[in-house]
Amino acid sequence: MAVTTNRTARLTFTTTGGNTLSLTVPKPREDILLTEAMDVMNSLIAGGIFLTTNGTLTGVRDIKVIETAWYLIHSRLSLSQILSLIKHSGDGEEKIVPQLSETIAWIASMNQDVFAEVMKTDPEVLLRSDMLSTNNQLKPALVVLNAALLYDRKFD
Repeated sequence: MAVTTNRTARLTFTTTGGNTLSLTVPKPREDILLTEAMDVMNSLIAGGIFLTTNGTLTGVRDIKVIETAWYLIHSRLSLSQILSLIKHSGDGEEKIVPQLSETIAWIASMNQDVFAEVMKTDPEVLLRSDMLSTNNQLKPALVVLNAALLYDRKFD
């Protein structure tokens, strides 16, 4: 399995209570057409299978496709800005948000500063990712990290 960006589609519906309901679809097809997505959303509305605290689905509000890693790499955010987006806000240990693990591992493979920070604060993210199988340049650091974690050593 190759490391890829976290591409998601967010389907947002209106409800009978006047609010919205969003469904997130992980890894949507690359070639999906807007008309296909609209057909799916209209089928969900017509089927009446979702009952929320704000009523049933009544209409389509919007559809968004989000490419997390692409945005973080190409937006020229500073390291501190990237870290503020990927770390748990209330976590004193500065751990990565679990749902972003693969995305952050992919970003770390292309940004040395992010790699160093993740190695320091949440190295398991890199070890659990596909990094060992896809990035030859990072293998030595990850092998050393894995050995040290096995022997319960701390890193500076």
